[in-house]
Amino acid sequence: MQPQKILIAVALVVGIVGTFGAPAHAQASYPSAGEFFAFLGEEDNYREFRDLVSYLRENGVADVVPPEQLVRQGTDYKQAGEPPFAMPPRDFWPNIIPTLKLIKEEIIPLVGELQVVSAYRSYRYNARAGGTEASAHLMFSAVDVVPKRKITRKQLHGILLKTWSAIGVETEWGLGLYSRLRFHVDTKSYRRW
Repeated sequence: MQPQKILIAVALVVGIVGTFGAPAHAQASYPSAGEFFAFLGEEDNYREFRDLVSYLRENGVADVVPPEQLVRQGTDYKQAGEPPFAMPPRDFWPNIIPTLKLIKEEIIPLVGELQVVSAYRSYRYNARAGGTEASAHLMFSAVDVVPKRKITRKQLHGILLKTWSAIGVETEWGLGLYSRLRFHVDTKSYRRW
């Protein structure tokens, strides 16, 4: 099968058409569908991504965020001189399941749908982007997200902090609050910054 046909088949199977680009209120640079299709054409990325989507489905979390957003390294990929996408090793796939379940069950019902701006990161990307050496992104247990709906920063932080205070310990929720509407969620350990 020709590479273009494969990419179109992937788009149809996993439903990625229309999931690229930023929410209207976002202030970041997002990789394009063309960049994602180029990523799928490299090495074993097509097969690995297809298997990752199947794994997410088997664990009931393929519908939390569009799966292609989970291989986004970050919005500063151009400045870091690194690829916009990276495939997490299979050994790390179980790490993202509790994080996605937390998002699905506790966060989305309160703030609405989310767009992932950074999930798995390679060590090289993480270093070039200024990430910590112990970043949960390196183990595929973290996502940085922005809400898709309009919400003020004050409202968002109020909702997140109240929820984190109530369930953070039991879920091992790591919560990072960043500028504007971007925030971090992981299930590596209970902490906040």
